[in-house]
Amino acid sequence: MEPFPFPIRREETLRYLGYQGQPLEDSLLEKLNLARERIRRVSRPLYTYRIFPLSRTETGLVPQGTSLLLSGEDIANHLAGCNQVALMAATLGVQVDKEIKYLELTDMTLGAMADAAATAAVEELCDWVEVTVHQEAKCHGLFATGRFSPGYGDLPIRLQREFTRALDTPKTIGLTVNGSGILLPRKSVTAILGLSSEPIAAAGRSCTSCPNWESCPYRKGGDFL
Repeated sequence: MEPFPFPIRREETLRYLGYQGQPLEDSLLEKLNLARERIRRVSRPLYTYRIFPLSRTETGLVPQGTSLLLSGEDIANHLAGCNQVALMAATLGVQVDKEIKYLELTDMTLGAMADAAATAAVEELCDWVEVTVHQEAKCHGLFATGRFSPGYGDLPIRLQREFTRALDTPKTIGLTVNGSGILLPRKSVTAILGLSSEPIAAAGRSCTSCPNWESCPYRKGGDFL
């Protein structure tokens, strides 16, 4: 995949900027389009995913063959009825981080727009990977949940290191974790999807079904589904 093969949607970029429907000058819209194009040009999207049998223990859920312990009520509810999980990781690549940093130093507004555009882009990539997992599940007569990431609800974000180890992401897509537990490149995502032999109730993409509903900054800004 190169360069970015999906549209970086303007409305999503604006959402990550905290836009609430106020009028925008043409000059700002032009700058926004420039930010989206610059991110599109430097993105080198990569992804990987693997499917694991899922074990249930007293302390949480464990994808078999990994050191990953999925603890907490929210992930348990998300994976209820699932006997397998798909672990996925996606990244836009290190050049996106460099481009954002450069723009933040030379034009703060353009830098902020580029950061938002990159967030929209990596979510678009994750949507595509999620569809791919759903298609593979369907081929095997299985049903898949939506994705759920470390840091959602009560699933600890500190899982990132074990998560990347389970997928060997430093080798497969160049994704690592720094000493603070932050994914590098920064515009990267890890996520979990459950697989079940029985149909899964579709929660859709309603914000009210998200475990981060209460604390979400976009909801507080009036921007939610």
